[in-house]
Amino acid sequence: MASFKGTFKRKTILIISTSLIGLALAFQNCGGGGGSGTSGDTTPDTNNIVEEVDGDLFFLAFNKDIVKRQLFQYDLDLDLISLIDGDYEIPDNLGVVPELFLFSGKIYFVGKNSINGRELWVYDPNEEVVNDQNPKMLVDFNSGNSDGIVIFSDFVEFDNKIFYNASNSSGSFLVVYDPSLSVSATNPSRFSSVIGTATGLVGLNGKLYFSSSAKDFVYDPAEPISNVSGSENPSENAGIHPDGKILKTLKGFTYFSGYDPANSSDIELWSLDLSQGNSAVPKQLSDVTSVSHIGRFSKASTDGNKLYYSASNNNNENLWEYDPTVNSDFPDNPKQITTGLTNNTNIFQVEAVGNKVYINADDSINGAELWVMSPALSESSTNPFLIVDLDTQDANNDLSDDHGVNREMIALGPKIYFQGTDSHSGNLQLWEYDTREDVNIGTNPREIDNPTTAILGQFDPQSFIFIETP
Repeated sequence: MASFKGTFKRKTILIISTSLIGLALAFQNCGGGGGSGTSGDTTPDTNNIVEEVDGDLFFLAFNKDIVKRQLFQYDLDLDLISLIDGDYEIPDNLGVVPELFLFSGKIYFVGKNSINGRELWVYDPNEEVVNDQNPKMLVDFNSGNSDGIVIFSDFVEFDNKIFYNASNSSGSFLVVYDPSLSVSATNPSRFSSVIGTATGLVGLNGKLYFSSSAKDFVYDPAEPISNVSGSENPSENAGIHPDGKILKTLKGFTYFSGYDPANSSDIELWSLDLSQGNSAVPKQLSDVTSVSHIGRFSKASTDGNKLYYSASNNNNENLWEYDPTVNSDFPDNPKQITTGLTNNTNIFQVEAVGNKVYINADDSINGAELWVMSPALSESSTNPFLIVDLDTQDANNDLSDDHGVNREMIALGPKIYFQGTDSHSGNLQLWEYDTREDVNIGTNPREIDNPTTAILGQFDPQSFIFIETP
């Protein structure tokens, strides 16, 4: 069996992950120029200072040799896709594909092999693949070929530990793994004997919030776990019902999505003032009275002053903007800045590059395609503007949905990488769009050459994680 993975470099870690946040959003640096300033401006952003980045994009994709998903790596500097080989696969569960999770420089994922069922695996990009030890199964939680992970959920980093749902002969429940300790009979272990599987896990201000058995809980790691009446930890919490999506911490505030206490079907924008310490009270920033839902898929940039995210209102998703420096409330801040590309619009991801916002959206006419908007200009028939219709033959999604589960797009410096297809190949591949260059079919956007065995079949890259090289 081959033990070689692609380009190998010692790295420092910059987390830019589609899987950690669960919300379609971006922070935009609104300073600086770029473009011509006209409505529907798609002029390349040559005046915006957006520095190139060097590193590796890791993702899941199909290895055609074994017709199973494995880890792949795209080296931005070498412009090279390579397979991270080994005796493993990354399975789906009824079409749901598990996400990659980056913690302390290592990539964790749900994997299986010819002997063991679905379990927690780990890959260290700073080490070579040797003797099937990298990537490797971290723990056989449910021994043999039984599945130790049945319910796919996002891994959550909290208190320097990893929380996730696992299963064994006793059932399914929330477990905690401490990477600083060796794997043992008690690491990972069940989090609490009274907590089953958990959803909406999110760490806020030193506490872990989650839902389990239709109840909301909060866990304080400063106190011992207790089931004693009157001093329970975790304890039932009626104040916050987050849905597990941290947006960003910016200028002393953490922004997250949570359910509206007045309407449990609405997911709204919330903030937490970190300067208030443990006494901080979450504030609901938006209050869309009709059925609303903050974007189902996630993206976050690392710089900027404003928050851009997608949210649905009357079953039509639109782009919203929140400016933390403006002292006004909803509906002026946050405010809806588009009224809909067309009816039944779905916005899957949002990325800010320079002074423009790039949108992965399905307008129900062209399928999911790449759009651009200049937030400094008013909405018009050409703002936002369809950059290119890659798949012109039908309404198939170019920024594809993988059975409706995920839409993949990530901005790295001035370039945007996405899972796409065109009218010719019909296969899902990795694509690149350079925001500084004119649109030129075949070269910008371009399908990245794929020398791996997957090139002749459906590659289907998803769950992007970027690790920057110093």
